[in-house]
Amino acid sequence: MAGGKMEFLEISSLHGRTIAEVNSRDYNPAQIAVWSSRAQRVERYYLRECLLRKCVALDSQKLIGFIDYEKTQEPQTCEIGGLYVAAECQGHGIGKLLLDTVNNDALARGYRKIVLKSTITGQSFYEHHGWVFSMKKLNIKLKTRN
Repeated sequence: MAGGKMEFLEISSLHGRTIAEVNSRDYNPAQIAVWSSRAQRVERYYLRECLLRKCVALDSQKLIGFIDYEKTQEPQTCEIGGLYVAAECQGHGIGKLLLDTVNNDALARGYRKIVLKSTITGQSFYEHHGWVFSMKKLNIKLKTRN
């Protein structure tokens, strides 16, 4: 999706709401306040646009989820920067769809491994979908297409 100011406002808003509504069960109010305030800075998304590949999930043109990733310094490796799905839309396969989209896109671009740093809240989601916790990152090796 092309990055326009409205898109960044929507992503920023969804990011902040998800932190407050979902991640608050695993983090204290002070941590949530700092994290949410960073998420609300629209320029954060706007300035990083050239570094990231983004995929969004829409329901009747309403943003309900997003994922982004970028290459790392490690050869054939990229890193997911964030995966967020609106609280009211979780549990319906949207997160898995976004993950699968990134897996396919990364594979098509020549990446062989994706890494990420997960929140406490998200760790079980990633492990459920085949990611392996290794040191401080979750990793998945992409399978080549037949």
